[in-house]
Amino acid sequence: MIFISFFYKIENDPRIYYGKYYSDKILQDHDGLDLLIEDIVLFGLNKFRKQKNYLELKSKDIYIGILSISEEKIIPILSSPKEISCFNFYYHNNKIYVNGRLIWD
Repeated sequence: MIFISFFYKIENDPRIYYGKYYSDKILQDHDGLDLLIEDIVLFGLNKFRKQKNYLELKSKDIYIGILSISEEKIIPILSSPKEISCFNFYYHNNKIYVNGRLIWD
């Protein structure tokens, strides 16, 4: 398993949000880790926004900054499910959580 910790901003919102993305593997051929996870972050945020009747975001509306990437064979990365509530966005095993609440399974 590999995890990516990141922060993200939404256009016209001064707040900074935090996310964690778990994956079995990361493609080596990409144009940047931020762009690699952008689609799933955008998908998850729009699912959440639809539930709240907020306007849908477009790719140009979000900015992702990578904080770290870790691989389980190098650093043990096991965390308890309690950590989900610490992140604004959390992706693991094809499940998406926003603000600690499951929004996609």
